[in-house]
Amino acid sequence: MTYGSSKAPPSSSLQIKKIVQQELQRIGLSQDSFGIVFGVPGSSPLYVLNENQLLKPASLTKLVSAAAFLHYFGPEKKFVTTIKATGFQKDSILYGDLYLVGGGDPAFVSESLWNLVNNFLRSGIKEVRGQIYVDDSRFDNQLVDGGRQFTFNDRAYSAPVSAMSFNWSSINVYVRPGNKKGTLGQVYLDPETELVKLKNKVKTVAKGPTRLMVQRQPTKQILSKNFLFKPLETISVEGQIALKEPEKVYYKNIRYPALWAGEQLYQFLKRRGIFVKKRKVSKKRVPENSWLVSQWEGQSVALLVRGMLKFSNNLIAEALTKNLAYEKNKKAGASLRAGLQWIRRYLKDRCGIKNFKMDSPSGLSKVNRFRPIDLFKLLSVIYSDFEVFPDLVSSLPLAGRDGTLKKRFSGAKGLVIRAKTGLLNGVVGVAGFGQGRNGRITQFVLLYNKRKGDRPVAVFKLQRAMDKIITRVLREWW
Repeated sequence: MTYGSSKAPPSSSLQIKKIVQQELQRIGLSQDSFGIVFGVPGSSPLYVLNENQLLKPASLTKLVSAAAFLHYFGPEKKFVTTIKATGFQKDSILYGDLYLVGGGDPAFVSESLWNLVNNFLRSGIKEVRGQIYVDDSRFDNQLVDGGRQFTFNDRAYSAPVSAMSFNWSSINVYVRPGNKKGTLGQVYLDPETELVKLKNKVKTVAKGPTRLMVQRQPTKQILSKNFLFKPLETISVEGQIALKEPEKVYYKNIRYPALWAGEQLYQFLKRRGIFVKKRKVSKKRVPENSWLVSQWEGQSVALLVRGMLKFSNNLIAEALTKNLAYEKNKKAGASLRAGLQWIRRYLKDRCGIKNFKMDSPSGLSKVNRFRPIDLFKLLSVIYSDFEVFPDLVSSLPLAGRDGTLKKRFSGAKGLVIRAKTGLLNGVVGVAGFGQGRNGRITQFVLLYNKRKGDRPVAVFKLQRAMDKIITRVLREWW
């Protein structure tokens, strides 16, 4: 697969070196803190800087995971969520229980559940005399990977991973000012749920800055006579919001994704006129004598990879890794560790990359280490693999247009840049492909790892410097 000539002029290395030096001098950082590789796909690099240093890649790790997923699963693979039943159906009544069985679909959202329930309607069941159980046994019980940098973070990007998730295992918190000064602010949870208790302590002020603090706090499960689940979570919203301030939205993860999904099934069935007698949701493996009532096929792996790369979705990366372990071993209780073994095997066997550390498929880790030259080599392997390249490259954020690059590369008019970003404390990176007006393709890897003695530099300045280097190289080096 070649676009334009792949032969670069002999002076290219010196031209790129000059561009890199100029832009790094502008932000006042030493070249020692950077790993940079530029070149043409399928050829030796044209410019390298600290290419053999093992550096933290942050979310550039998702390039590795995406390539492995497409290689092992194929782009068309889908994961199926089902509702099964026990007992027997007589007329419109089910004398038994319902089981929501997670098939590992990380993108199971409100629309997915609505379709699953609509399919359920055709069974003719209008009343369930038992209760709802959730079977998430496809994955293991380690919902939060110990390799994450932020193990106990309550933000959506650090959501727990279950074989039965719903809405990214997260809840939306919307905050608006009250009708007049001094009134309580308006706070809404979406979707609504009785598993989450809301504490609203937001004050509406006439003027002044809006200062809000939104926190998720766990509460103890309490059994009652009629409602067997008291709230498992508490969302606390405090602070002040100005009277003319537009609506604010915050995203918090849910600690108990399987129960969260089961509770939403109860609510969605209720909205469609289906009554479940026992107001209880529990976890339990589906019995062998159960029968299928409804099912829903999720997005293809190609679309899941697109969501993972465009928006750097950590939950998708970890869920697909556990699915990889399940598909390869055909054994319930699939773990992240087992899935990572297959991703490492892809790097070693398919890419010939052996000098690396990979403890997290999402990159949300302090442990992961890759050499810039090996990430460059990965891009070359991807580029040459027609089974992987089309879906992967179309999944990369498009500079200045969408995903994590929507507000970046302001000076890239006339260029096409598709790349994955990486960001952690002390780590900034970008890697991908670029095409200039002459049609030639360039691939690049730029990684910054903060070193002791580096002067403080704002993240946006580092990102802007990298953007400038890439755009200048694409314009000037040919």
